Formats: sequence, structure tokens, C-alpha cells
Amino acid sequence: MRFALVIGHERAKQGAASPRTGLTEWHYNRSLVAVVAGLLQQAGHDPVMVAREAAGSYSKLPGYVNALDADLVVSFHLNSNADHSAHGSEVLYAWGSSKGAPLAEVLLDAIVGALGTRRRRTIGLKAGDRGATLLLKTAAPAVLLEPGFVSNEADEDKLTRLKQGYAEAVATALIDWAAVA
Repeated sequence: MRFALVIGHERAKQGAASPRTGLTEWHYNRSLVAVVAGLLQQAGHDPVMVAREAAGSYSKLPGYVNALDADLVVSFHLNSNADHSAHGSEVLYAWGSSKGAPLAEVLLDAIVGALGTRRRRTIGLKAGDRGATLLLKTAAPAVLLEPGFVSNEADEDKLTRLKQGYAEAVATALIDWAAVA
């Protein structure tokens, strides 16, 4: 199975940043996606790491990803909130997606199991919702991972301390999903 693994954000606009350590979405996910890709490749799959810069802009990202002819799209992010008590994991998918919704549930369970974060929810996004462009405009089912809040000290500690386990859990969930898809 071909997986498009999208690294959230880009070098110039690195996304959410920890107010405590400065850890950004882009920096964290760049190395995480490499580990997930390696594990998928070892299992006989065809992962493609996607940097937003390669598409030229966020609005062009779905077209770029579609040209890869992926079977599944996973976009890696981190959450943040001005309320530093906000914590936990979420997975987003395209509202009404018959494959995206159940995959989001499987991945959310894997993330919470690996990180020990609070299971917030899966969220179906519709047109106009923030973050919906990639999820709604890719030909393959797509999900967006928000494993924790870098604005929350406990979540950030789990994300950094348990990063390898998180990568392994995501890869295992994708491998298991591919086996029955």
C-alpha cells in the first residue's frame, strides 16, 4: 500500500510551538515521519514522505498528494492552545468519509495507547473548517493526527519522551489497517 505521510507545516512556518521549549510541529514531525516511513517500508509498504514546501503552498498540497497516487494520506501535526490546561489527542478526518472515520478511531486508540494522553475525540471536518483542505480534496482517504498539545507541559513531555513508541504505534495501526483494507 502506498502511504502519503505529510509533515505538518514547513521550515518557514513551523506551526504550533511550545512556549516552554520552543519545540515546533514541523521540527517534531520531520523526524517522526521518517521513523514511521522506515517502519512501513520494512513491512513491505510504499511510504512517501511529503513536505509542504514541495507542493509550493498549502492550497496546492492536495493536488501534489493526489499526483502521488497514494492509497492513504496521513498528515502529522501537534496541537496548541492559549489555555495551557488543554491536553489530549485528536484525529481529524473528512466528514462523511466511510474510510476516514473508522481509520481515525483506530489511529486515535493507537496514539492514546502509546502516549498515555487523554482521548479527546475524532473530528469530521467540513468545507470551511480550519485544516479541512487536505482532508477534503485528496482522492485517497486522509486523516490528520493531533497527538497532543505542545502548549501543555505534560503532553509535551509525553510527546518527546515517548516519541519512538508513538511512531511505532502509528506504523503498526497503518500496517494492520492495510492488511484488511
